[in-house]
Amino acid sequence: MNKLKETELGFYIPSFFRMKIYTNNSLGNQLNFVNKKDESTFLHEYIHFIQDVTTTFGFANINRISNYLRYVNNYILKYSIQTCPVPIIPDQSLDNITYTNIELFELYYGNGEEDKAQFISHNLSKTFVPGLGQDVNYVAVDYKKTDLSISSFKFGAICILESMAYLIEKHIYPNCHTSPDVPCNSAIKLAELIYPELLTNPLNILALCDASLATFHPGEFFYTNLIRMQQEKIVFNDPRDVYDYVFDGMVFNFNGTTDIA
Repeated sequence: MNKLKETELGFYIPSFFRMKIYTNNSLGNQLNFVNKKDESTFLHEYIHFIQDVTTTFGFANINRISNYLRYVNNYILKYSIQTCPVPIIPDQSLDNITYTNIELFELYYGNGEEDKAQFISHNLSKTFVPGLGQDVNYVAVDYKKTDLSISSFKFGAICILESMAYLIEKHIYPNCHTSPDVPCNSAIKLAELIYPELLTNPLNILALCDASLATFHPGEFFYTNLIRMQQEKIVFNDPRDVYDYVFDGMVFNFNGTTDIA
């Protein structure tokens, strides 16, 4: 039920605060790494930890995991189960909230894995979420593979989480390892396709990624604001201005209550 953010060099498990760096070198002193490869990998995975404990999406994911663990515990106790399948899939009739949270998370999180990808088209699509009883938007991106075949993926939180970590890693360690285009370069490549002028300063994309993680649906937020920037031909002199732009006048709705940022 959990998503593992992993590379061949290391991984971080969201909500459980577990990091692994694939190295034979001692990591006892994080301020004195043996080599730049381990150092840059540690930074990348540490960014995922920061995303986990400082963003709305991270907190929502922790809440989802906690709610799921509660469901599993109650399920086992209720039915006096001695052995059970792994994972236990929530039953909508028993707990609609847990069931719907998992449905929505799969949509919000997105998917995709490709070493090299040429982005060719994009759109905001809809899919029906049974537990919610209504349609929910998601960002669909088509791309060309190295063999010239066409494939697609859902641009969601995984793309933003990985793109943000990789942008920071490359900014500090320009010679760091090369990561897959999807998901690690997907935010940059989507911006190249929609509004390349924004890339005069790649930190603009970093700021947009960070701002998007302040929402429950980072992929849609990133995409709709990128489209708006392109339509308005907005220019940012400072990446920090991105935050003011995307949050200015933003309307938040929660349980029937509306507030403006």
